[in-house]
Amino acid sequence: MRFSALGLTAAAFLAASAAAPAQMPQTPGSNVGLTECTPRPYSAQTPLFQSTPYKGGLHATLTVQYRNEAPIVATDVVFGLVSGNRLIAVGKDSGRFSPGAAIDHRLMIDQQIYPLREPAQCVVLAVRYAGGASWMNPEPLQP
Repeated sequence: MRFSALGLTAAAFLAASAAAPAQMPQTPGSNVGLTECTPRPYSAQTPLFQSTPYKGGLHATLTVQYRNEAPIVATDVVFGLVSGNRLIAVGKDSGRFSPGAAIDHRLMIDQQIYPLREPAQCVVLAVRYAGGASWMNPEPLQP
């Protein structure tokens, strides 16, 4: 009986560990809370109204889910995709992002990032706020 109680405890611990999502790296000072930032090859199935236009070249999308954690409205958020200590893609999201609002967008980026040879992570490169204030990332290659 002692082994079955131990087995149930271990199974419950493993189930809880598997259910807990991994914490996404954040960019300190940006006031942007990322919950997803995933590069994907562009597909004609991707709804165009959710994508920011990208001029020229082949395309991929950067799916971003985030919250504006600043106390004021953000108007532009620039994301960078870093791989192998190099900035390999940049995507800009523009609009009126209220404090605490959940944002889920797909941004067009250059498809030449594929194939990814090393894991890629997102960083916030810059944020512009209503009223003209802005924030620039002092260490853009640090996720």
